[in-house]
Amino acid sequence: MKSHLKIFFILIITITTSCGYKILDKDQLLNLKIKDINISGDKKTAFLIKNNIQKVLTRNQGNREIILNIKTEKTKKIKEKNLKNQITKYEITLNTNVAIEFMNGKNKKEFLISVNGNYDIADNHTSTINNQNNLEKNLTNTSTDKIINYLILKMNE
Repeated sequence: MKSHLKIFFILIITITTSCGYKILDKDQLLNLKIKDINISGDKKTAFLIKNNIQKVLTRNQGNREIILNIKTEKTKKIKEKNLKNQITKYEITLNTNVAIEFMNGKNKKEFLISVNGNYDIADNHTSTINNQNNLEKNLTNTSTDKIINYLILKMNE
């Protein structure tokens, strides 16, 4: 019985360690060169997304040129109120519509990313504004990561 158990563990260890999994470097996967990024919609979040994408993709000198058209829409709505009917929490939803145009062909791909989060109303106005700005930065970072991951997955198929 012990010999069967030893063989089983050796077999499991051999199978799991030789699975061929390799961590991929995003810079090597992106064979893209961004010719232009056009933004529209909510200017603040679109500008942050554009800058984040440029930080990652301007280092690449790929042979496939693309144009990105990014349209953002930010909606802010009341999430919670207390018993005195005072607002205690807001929810922000950031919808990002991204269109990719390929320069060498007539292909065009389009996708939508939607992220949301909420922030608390603080005792003073400055803290509330800081909470809102921090949430907006986090939402734009999340959107940027999703855009880059989409580009990696779809462009290297």
